[in-house]
Amino acid sequence: MEPLEVLREGNRVIIGRKESVFRKEGFRTSLYIGKIEEENFYGYDVYLDALHPHVIFVAGARGSGKSYTLGVLLEELAENNPYVGVLVIDPIGIFWSMKLPNRQEEEIEKLAEWGLLPRGYDVEVYVPVGVEGRVPAGTYDKVFALKPSMLTAEDWILTFGLDRFSPAALLIDKVISHLRGQGDFSIDDIIHYLEGEDVLDRSHGFKRETVRAVLSRFYAARSWGIFDKEGTPLSEIIKKGKISILDISFLDENVGALVIGVMARRILQARKLITRSVAAELLDLPVSKKKEIDIPPVWLFIDEAHTLIPSGTKKTPATEPLIEYVKQGRRPGCSLVFATQQPSAIDPRVLSQIDLLIVHKLVFGEDVKAVEKRMPTILPKEYSGVKMRRLPVGVAIVGDRSDATSRAFIMRVRPRKSQHEGREVAVDELEEEEKVVERGEERGEERGREMAFTVRISREDAEEIAKSHVGGFLGRVFGAAVVESVVLKFVPVWEVLFTYYSHTAQNLVCYIDSYEGEFVHVKDGKLVFSKGLKYLYRLTRGQRRLLVTVKNNIGLEVEALRLLAKLPTFDADLDALRRAGLVRIEGGRVFTPLEIDLPLVPDHPLVPSLRELPRAPVELSQDEIISPVFDKERAPDIVRSIWPGVVPKDVYTIYRPVWFVTVRGRKHVRLIIDALTGSVEKEMPVV
Repeated sequence: MEPLEVLREGNRVIIGRKESVFRKEGFRTSLYIGKIEEENFYGYDVYLDALHPHVIFVAGARGSGKSYTLGVLLEELAENNPYVGVLVIDPIGIFWSMKLPNRQEEEIEKLAEWGLLPRGYDVEVYVPVGVEGRVPAGTYDKVFALKPSMLTAEDWILTFGLDRFSPAALLIDKVISHLRGQGDFSIDDIIHYLEGEDVLDRSHGFKRETVRAVLSRFYAARSWGIFDKEGTPLSEIIKKGKISILDISFLDENVGALVIGVMARRILQARKLITRSVAAELLDLPVSKKKEIDIPPVWLFIDEAHTLIPSGTKKTPATEPLIEYVKQGRRPGCSLVFATQQPSAIDPRVLSQIDLLIVHKLVFGEDVKAVEKRMPTILPKEYSGVKMRRLPVGVAIVGDRSDATSRAFIMRVRPRKSQHEGREVAVDELEEEEKVVERGEERGEERGREMAFTVRISREDAEEIAKSHVGGFLGRVFGAAVVESVVLKFVPVWEVLFTYYSHTAQNLVCYIDSYEGEFVHVKDGKLVFSKGLKYLYRLTRGQRRLLVTVKNNIGLEVEALRLLAKLPTFDADLDALRRAGLVRIEGGRVFTPLEIDLPLVPDHPLVPSLRELPRAPVELSQDEIISPVFDKERAPDIVRSIWPGVVPKDVYTIYRPVWFVTVRGRKHVRLIIDALTGSVEKEMPVV
């Protein structure tokens, strides 16, 4: 491997800074983010330039330290760059805890080793105006709202999921154009215009059904809780030397994307106006507009970016605003720090603009290829492929576009000073007792040391249970049933950690069986599965929400259901459920033929009952693992969609042991017997 060349002074190095600037400024206004973990520079402190705008990409699989790294960057900006304003878009509700000093014992010890102390930060947390009163008071400071008149017709069309040239989209274009000519307007103004007779004039060419469809979407938009005719001025949110956090974890994905798109566009427009040579003339603008544009240079942080700027043809309301932000933002002082667990799913137009790349452990081959392709400097072959898949938690490969840094290098991220709610282990803790993940080039299976519930039903017990099941008392005692084979297998169970915001914030857990696709818990000594969750796995978020609403309100009229569900895609979702046979419409009322029995609240005592069962590390071969039928990646979204107020934090795999017993008696069958409680889960004829 070629030697590493980087700007340095003593035992400190700096990335992202030009050599000419370094000679003049040294380490002034730089961020201390970690230490090099390479032989020649081992233990050297790593600093990141914060004098100039950057596009920084942080990538990593779930649990690798990606969001933790964002928190480190935020702490450093709070302490070392009083000249900028920082805005964090938080889609999972974890950054509010920056207010608190780090209270994890292991991390406090690590801070001492690094010569650092725990501390909290003066951050301002904003939640949508519509959720005020439903969020624990200590977890937020203020509310925010958007002015509907700031949204373009394209914003509405993308948020509602409409085809750009459909009649509904064309009607929205007409309505917004008409109202924009009259100044500021509210959602009620949009609805009032759509309810007027002018819209149905034949010369406009819109059918009554089209108008009703658009009206229903704006009725739903009114309930999102993010709009106000006045809105929140940008200068109230973004202030010099201040970190502001927009917690959008309470919003549906498409609505959250709308908020981000509008904010990115507003920031870029404001900064471009401020930096123009005619800025003096702009001082004569009305006061409300002064407030809107009077903001300092901005560092914009966005987590889970793959949902906002996806690759391919799919667009969200945030796609174009963020692309313009990264393309045009450097000159007016707009930085972007964005993170994702799926770098292959990010729009390449954004990836082409990055100048600093921080890569934590990645699992899938396509994600590894994506970061290798976009690495802004030379990536040593020793650091690609398998190395990238085996990075310990909190360790990353760093790439710097600056000519002063000769190649990518390995860095350990420093411990957090403030509390991190995104995970519950120390940043540099090795993963699950030296667990190794090996993947094929495109996809593969996890192997190595895993955690499994302890087998409670022995092989002999399983044989007796099988004989009794097939031959009754005679089969067990007098040998009327004969066991032909007994094999122990393991079913992956998704352990979902989440925070539930009700009267207080609670950290909870639930378990989803990957084979049954249902919640699993222990009741009266037996393993019990929920009913109906497996149907939700196959649906979109809107369809899931609508199906649960139907189940809880059987026989509700269609229009009443529309108002209750509050979905912008109500008509399309209802039609999809009907065609799939999951709902039926009779006499204008909606029913479901499905038997659905799901926990109504996430803090029901049965939901976490598997947590009480003993578990231990095991080494499993692929032959011993039953392939999942239901995806791990969809588990957090499933949990979020059925329980309002839930913010998923992480998903772990724990294996549930089962006995596969083939037995011949009155019938020749193969049984699946739960090795925890002895329940017979399934009976399959042997042919």
